[in-house]
Amino acid sequence: MSVKIILLALETLLLFLFLVPLPVICSGNLLGIIVSVMLMIITANWTKFCGIISKIWGHGAGKFGLIFVSTLILAGIIYVGILSILMYKAQENRPEKANVIVVLGCQVKGERPSRMLRRRLDAAITAMNDNPDTLCIVSGGKGDDEKISEALAMKNYLLEKGMDSDRIIMEDKSTSTYENIQNSLKILDELGMSMI
Repeated sequence: MSVKIILLALETLLLFLFLVPLPVICSGNLLGIIVSVMLMIITANWTKFCGIISKIWGHGAGKFGLIFVSTLILAGIIYVGILSILMYKAQENRPEKANVIVVLGCQVKGERPSRMLRRRLDAAITAMNDNPDTLCIVSGGKGDDEKISEALAMKNYLLEKGMDSDRIIMEDKSTSTYENIQNSLKILDELGMSMI
């Protein structure tokens, strides 16, 4: 088996990992799809790619440009790698006792949470079951392509799974992750709770 086939197989696997969350599109998986496809095109046309790079490298400005672009790409890979490791480790960093859980919104299909949002809600259910006095803030407004707000879809899902409605607080005004967090913090302030 040639190196080219092995690389194409790995790049196809990488592409698949970024396609899994579809139809939910965010900048992270969109960038991953683009990079995976670019890597596949480069690998499939390796000889041509090397020829183009050699021509660019032959010019002074081209040499500087390649070094600059390569440095940016390397810095991006290192940043994404470190961020991914930190996010992976954060999954295991659970507080001993949680007073409040904040579930950030994600795409709703019709009136049902998307697969990614259901995974967040299932994690919240586990935490709520482990901490019977814990409140849950479901945060997310209504997108243009959604029938109901993300917060209402999340609340309905939690109720279907047997969670008590008194433990669920809806924040249905936010339209971005920043607003999710900002509005959820306001609710915590109103409840006299802190994040720590």
